[in-house]
Amino acid sequence: MGNETTRRRRRVVSTSGTVTETKHSARIDVRLERERQLRKEYEKRRAKQEARLVREKAVSEQLRLEIESLVGEREGAEKARADLESRASAMKTAITTLRGKAETLAVENERLKERRGHLEAEVERLETLRRDYLGTIQKILDRKGELRV
Repeated sequence: MGNETTRRRRRVVSTSGTVTETKHSARIDVRLERERQLRKEYEKRRAKQEARLVREKAVSEQLRLEIESLVGEREGAEKARADLESRASAMKTAITTLRGKAETLAVENERLKERRGHLEAEVERLETLRRDYLGTIQKILDRKGELRV
C-alpha cells in the first residue's frame, strides 16, 4: 500500500445534522477502519466480560444461598446434637438412679426372703406345737372317758 495519495471525498455528518464533504487520503480511511475494528473488538470484549461478570455474580449468589442453607442445616444439626446429648445425659442419670433402686430392691428382696424363711420355720414350729397340744388334749380327754366308764 505504501504512500497512497489518492484523494476521495467523504461525507461527514456533524452532531447538528449537517452533511459536509471532505477530502482525505486512503491512509485516513485505513486508520479510521482500524479504529472502528478496535472499537468493535473492545465492545465485544467488554460485552463478554460483562456477561462473565453477570454469570459469576449469579453463581456467587447461588453459592451464597447454598452456604446460608448449609449454615442453617449445621446450626439445626448442632441444636439437635445438643438436645440428644442432653437427653443422653438425662437417660444416664435415670439409668444410674434405676440401678441404685434395683440394688436396694434386691437387698430388700433378700432380707424379705430370709424373713419369710424364718416365718415359715416359726409357722412349722407352731403347727407342731398345735398338733402336740391337740394330741395331749385328746389323750387327756381319752383318759377322762376311761375313768367315767
